[in-house]
Amino acid sequence: MSFKRGRNGVLFDVDGTLVDTAYLHALCWSQAFRQHGRNVPMPALGRAIGMGSGVLIEHVSRSDAGRRGGNLRRARCAVPELLESAAALPGARELIAARAERGLVVVLA
Repeated sequence: MSFKRGRNGVLFDVDGTLVDTAYLHALCWSQAFRQHGRNVPMPALGRAIGMGSGVLIEHVSRSDAGRRGGNLRRARCAVPELLESAAALPGARELIAARAERGLVVVLA
């Protein structure tokens, strides 16, 4: 995509802003921890969503952070079928369409 000089645009964060993914992230992390023999309560994971993966692992399971972090991150990412459950938040489509109608370049990240 190329941009013309002087053209204005808007950048939207999709994950958790335009699309409701917080629960899906918590569910993925829950499954990853279970695969590694840990049962982390969903409320604890829900409060940690938004943290980087290393910080999240440290936050909910201090003793395993260094040793199991990479394996947990890989296990969490192994659940792509859950993305089919993701839904746009109310008004997200209209917000994007309204910006495009105003002539703004809309970029989703």
